[in-house]
Amino acid sequence: MKIYETRDSVLIAALNQHVQDVHVELFPEYFKPFNFTEVSEFFAKIIENPAFTFLVLEEDNISQGYVWLEHKKFAENAFKKAYETLYVHQISINEASRSKGFGSILLEHIYEFARQKNIGTVELDYWCDNGGAKKFYERQGFIKYREVVYRNVF
Repeated sequence: MKIYETRDSVLIAALNQHVQDVHVELFPEYFKPFNFTEVSEFFAKIIENPAFTFLVLEEDNISQGYVWLEHKKFAENAFKKAYETLYVHQISINEASRSKGFGSILLEHIYEFARQKNIGTVELDYWCDNGGAKKFYERQGFIKYREVVYRNVF
């Protein structure tokens, strides 16, 4: 097994299908069905952003999943202290490879990546109705510290 950094937007787009399909299934009112061309073009536009890191987990020369990270820096202001975080935009494991520990292995790699960059916090979010993600991140020791709510006005 190996985990490596990539700037291959076509590979990331292909690996994205698994997480996009989950989002569409759970929240069709928000998410569009996976469209390889659109997703590949999206990643091609952002993949060289120096704040972003894309990691691929491979086993037996087969890509099993990926993670999209962002190193975020927040300046001090009148309300908050300055801080840095490593934000996980997406983590996706191929459906056939789930429950094999790959997600945990990727997260351990993310924690080490953050430590090497002297970033003390890893943050992420997930949709409330995604019970699988909630359980997974709780087992990983993530702590809820902020909630986002909404109200429809139409």
